[in-house]
Amino acid sequence: MMSKARLESFSDGVMSIVITLLAFDLIVPLKNVASGAVALRALMSMAPQFLLFFISFITLATMWINHHFIMSKIEEVTPKFIWINSILLMFITLVPFAASFVSKNPFNHIALMFYAMLMFLISWMFSKLYSFANHDFKTLFPQTRKLKHIGMFSYALAFFAAIFSQPLGYLFICIPLILYILPRQ
Repeated sequence: MMSKARLESFSDGVMSIVITLLAFDLIVPLKNVASGAVALRALMSMAPQFLLFFISFITLATMWINHHFIMSKIEEVTPKFIWINSILLMFITLVPFAASFVSKNPFNHIALMFYAMLMFLISWMFSKLYSFANHDFKTLFPQTRKLKHIGMFSYALAFFAAIFSQPLGYLFICIPLILYILPRQ
């Protein structure tokens, strides 16, 4: 049986790589530019990339913090818990791709729908992780139960809103970020 510490170490490693990969999409737009105005315009043109980097980085950091919160509440890991965690990590590894897709196509509804769907799947797997910890280990997450489905609901709304209004889709993507910024005690 895998130890809890080994699963945490593996999860931490995956999360740190995923967070690092986010920065790889930020490519310097110009080389050897003497004009400050040209350099500033080049940086300003990267605003969507910086915004998606920021949103995705904070979202991933929040996931990492909440993952540690869940792990602190369980005493042992079971094969079922390992698989739920592994599927969660699989979806998390796609965040840099999804963030890059949206940041390079900020007004494309398909890109935003893809990002929202991925965040929905991650939120769903976190819900499964919480449920497993609650059910199998009788761990109590009273405040988390109240917010358990808000992420999934908000990401589903973002998915459908992106078809008609990208700004509304972006707004719905940011709601869980604000609500889950700190782990529920």
